[in-house]
Amino acid sequence: MTHKYSCITELSNHAQPLIDKRFDYDRAGNLIGQANSYGNYPNRVLNKSPRYSENYHYDPVQQITGLQTHYGQHHFAYDPAGNLLNDHSQAIQHNRLTHYNGYYYRYDFVKGPITYSKQKDVEFFIFIPYKDFDIFTEQMNYILDCIGQGIIFVFKKYKTDPIGVEEVMDKMKALIASDPEKYQKWTKVE
Repeated sequence: MTHKYSCITELSNHAQPLIDKRFDYDRAGNLIGQANSYGNYPNRVLNKSPRYSENYHYDPVQQITGLQTHYGQHHFAYDPAGNLLNDHSQAIQHNRLTHYNGYYYRYDFVKGPITYSKQKDVEFFIFIPYKDFDIFTEQMNYILDCIGQGIIFVFKKYKTDPIGVEEVMDKMKALIASDPEKYQKWTKVE
């Protein structure tokens, strides 16, 4: 609002903005400062005092590391992979998620993820040799691992059909059961 009214609601003169916010940026485009002016005071200039301003600080890779406001200073820390840490989290080792949203993950450091489980103490995994994987290519996308020993598979056909996923998994289990020497079995680890 940029106009001022008298007590009888007549437009009297042009007034200062009620809220005036200004922002400062560094060369990389990061917000580094914000100054605020509040109120309809013609004699007041933009106030850069701590009560009305915020200052931001960044590290060399453009991650925010600090915020200074009237209420205090806030500091932000990151693990070596760039994941934001808070007071309750620890650094994520080797940039590998170990648990999220009720699921637990375990990794083989050469081949990537090997287990995925809803419960922390029960893990299931499967390994299918390349030569026998073509049976399932209609139901899944697959990615070759880096040392050429197995396949990471992702269901594509049954994204919204859990019964379809069950059917594919049952086929896999039957294939494994038919020749346990040829395939690693579904394994329960406790």
